[in-house]
Amino acid sequence: LSGCGSFWARVRENERAFAVEKARNQAKRGQCVEALDALDRAEAVMAIDRFAIEAIQTRIRCYEKLGQTELKSAHRR
Repeated sequence: LSGCGSFWARVRENERAFAVEKARNQAKRGQCVEALDALDRAEAVMAIDRFAIEAIQTRIRCYEKLGQTELKSAHRR
């Protein structure tokens, strides 16, 4: 059972990395709505651990681009 646990831990880590990478690329291309959706899905199904800071920073940039100043301020805190 421990072998399965470590396998699934690696799978989840790869999923987190992929989700944040996808959101990062979408945000850079100006696809902020899609990037926020990707982050929402990633955070809804997994703890995003070491990617949390980058995810918050991406959200702040996207909310700023979308004119969502209240959400931007909330994520800064």
